[in-house]
Amino acid sequence: MAKRRITQETFDAVVKENIEEFEMDPVEALKEAVQQFESQGVDLSNIVKAVPIAATDETKEDQTHEVLQALESLQISVNSQSTDSMVEDLESFTEQCKQGFAQRHLAAQKEAYPIILSCCKRTAEEDGAALLAALAALSSLTDGQPDLLDAEGRDFLMGVLRGHAADPAVARLGVRAVRHCCLKHEQNRQDLVKAGVLRLLTTVISQHGGNADLVKEACSALRVMTFDDDVRVPFGHAHEHAKMIVLEHSGLKVIIEAAKAHPNNTGVLSELCGTLSRLAVRNEFCQDIVELGGLKFMLTLLAESLDHQVCEQGCAAMCVLALRKPNNCKVIMDTGGALAAVQAMKTHPGEVNVQKQACMLLRNLVARTHDFSQTILEMGAEALIGQALASHRDCSDVGRAALRDLGCQTGEVEAAASGTPEPACMCVVVLGWGTGCRNTGGPRLSHRGRYCSSPPLPRLSLYSFSGELVLTHSGMSQYRGFKQSRTVVKSLLCGAFAGAVAKTAVAPLDRTKIIFQGKTDILSLHIAVSSNRFSAKVGSVTSARRVSPQEAYRLIYRTYLQDGFLSLWRGNSATMVRVIPYAAIQFCAHEQYKRLLGGYYGFQGKALPPVPRLLAGSLAGTTAAMLTYPLDMVRARMAVTPKEMYSNILHVFVRISREEGLKTLYRGFTPTILGVVPYAGLSFFTYETLKKLHAERSGRSQPYSYERLAFGACAGLIGQSASYPLDVVRRRMQTAGVTGHTYSTISGTMREIVAEEGFVRGLYKGLSMNWVKGPIAVGISFTTFDLTQILLRKLQQLGYFPW
Repeated sequence: MAKRRITQETFDAVVKENIEEFEMDPVEALKEAVQQFESQGVDLSNIVKAVPIAATDETKEDQTHEVLQALESLQISVNSQSTDSMVEDLESFTEQCKQGFAQRHLAAQKEAYPIILSCCKRTAEEDGAALLAALAALSSLTDGQPDLLDAEGRDFLMGVLRGHAADPAVARLGVRAVRHCCLKHEQNRQDLVKAGVLRLLTTVISQHGGNADLVKEACSALRVMTFDDDVRVPFGHAHEHAKMIVLEHSGLKVIIEAAKAHPNNTGVLSELCGTLSRLAVRNEFCQDIVELGGLKFMLTLLAESLDHQVCEQGCAAMCVLALRKPNNCKVIMDTGGALAAVQAMKTHPGEVNVQKQACMLLRNLVARTHDFSQTILEMGAEALIGQALASHRDCSDVGRAALRDLGCQTGEVEAAASGTPEPACMCVVVLGWGTGCRNTGGPRLSHRGRYCSSPPLPRLSLYSFSGELVLTHSGMSQYRGFKQSRTVVKSLLCGAFAGAVAKTAVAPLDRTKIIFQGKTDILSLHIAVSSNRFSAKVGSVTSARRVSPQEAYRLIYRTYLQDGFLSLWRGNSATMVRVIPYAAIQFCAHEQYKRLLGGYYGFQGKALPPVPRLLAGSLAGTTAAMLTYPLDMVRARMAVTPKEMYSNILHVFVRISREEGLKTLYRGFTPTILGVVPYAGLSFFTYETLKKLHAERSGRSQPYSYERLAFGACAGLIGQSASYPLDVVRRRMQTAGVTGHTYSTISGTMREIVAEEGFVRGLYKGLSMNWVKGPIAVGISFTTFDLTQILLRKLQQLGYFPW
């Protein structure tokens, strides 16, 4: 259910009503209002959950919140030109903003930003308490509200960092305001980078290297500049900003030198490690970190520090170095990096982020070579990773990946770590290996799913982990294979059903589109054969007039009058023969490619980045096209010829093989693949991207059905428009055997089409029909696939679906 929002005035009115109408005390009235709105799914994160207080003792109408009272008092001070009272009011306002986001949001709604900015500009030339108070208020107000920053505010911050860089107190507050304004706001980042903020930040670190608070603040701001966390923009400049920090401003050297000045400050060292890991975006940068002593500093820090944040960031930084520069793996191993990571896992068993980063580091050390696997295992890594899996659900993917790359059997390790507790669910496991199910060293499973005390037999271990029944030893691989097979079968079924529904819905338009793509000569052929004047040799028609949508609809209507309503679906049986396996393979392959690419890129269980997302769709379409292309040829022939020419699907195969050769079944295959790559890639990419953006914006993990249809329609429109010219070429080559043309190559076919009919009218003939049919079909297909998957999951949860 989507979260709804209300205004502060609405919330306050309900609290007031509870107090006055229902005679509740203020605490009870506030609690009742919160419960009332939360039960209705209202998001109260932007609401000050407090009873307004009276600003004066005169009237109750003057009741308001403390942050607004502080803002009103500040406005009065600004108007009175009193610097002393303004400083006092700025400090009071800052304290109110620090209480939470709701106070800051309410102040921003009441035009606090222009007031604070006027204070900042008024104190810009000063070095005393007034400037510090104004900067503190600005940084507090913009915390979580980066959209407030405008051009005037940006110029003010840059002026502060340039003119007051020598004052560490002023510089620290200015840097903090920059960090708040750049977090989750790509445009602010880019504007400030263009204004030269990167040079100012690195200069601050160099100039005040001994000031721990300022170094930490500046490093945090640099790290924010390398974030790609603004979902409102399609692409960010995080990579470019990281390169600029390193290449143009010597960021690596500055940070590593600053680290040497704070060997015992865990907060600073943790921030420095995190920033280094964000800057290691190229192999040569990783090498620079090693040569400047950064790796040695990280290893020493990780080995000697007991702070969990330092351990987390140290492991994260070395994880990047090991992955991007495999030669660093030997250095990390020789200098005790793996041992330090293992020690961090022992020291902080309850810190999930430490466990995850340590697992990732150990995995990266052996990802490209297994030379260090035995050494790491001898350190006790296997048991520690198993313990992390048993204790932290978030470690599931990375922990299993680390065990796999270390050469361990993940099921056995998890079983050893979690023991053999009573299963979390009542179930009966049927494996078909005989009459009983026994384990290697524990109790036997009874008919109720509970453990019995009878002696076991070897070969199978059963235990519960995270509420899921898991088999180990010889049963583990069979269970996981069964689970994976079940997922594949579900995807095949859902894909087949989705393809059948979508194609059946648009079959009349699809047939008409193919006729238009095949040119007027096929239409003439259709009329001639229907009048019993069919000739096997039909000359080509040289006229290349453009077919309008009105003509398409007239053709559909004429077909309905002459041959009946069901004739509009002529060739649909052949379409089903092709579409059902094609859609099943395509959707199933897409799910598998997403899983494989997600594991390869480290996004298992999460939405893929744009490039792997596009690649998964293209590979899925290519796979399906390769396996089902002959059926597509049959569908094209049956759609553009009357029933007197081909009586059924088998007749098409036989006649093509006898008269034109088996090779004809793959005529037009190359343009098909060239068209499928952009079509499938862009379709899946667009649909998945729209769903991801919808989830981020709306807060709902699953869109409504009409939203899925809209997303699928957009995906179909983009994908089919991009690949349409190659689709026309493919149809011409497929239907060449019945039109008298001798299309043999892609380039030759395309040249002849352009020469006879023109570029736009020839290669985009029938596109208007495609814009009607394509989005509808793709929208129905994607929506049906998703909804069928959800239905099967629900049936499985209710016990109605055997798998």
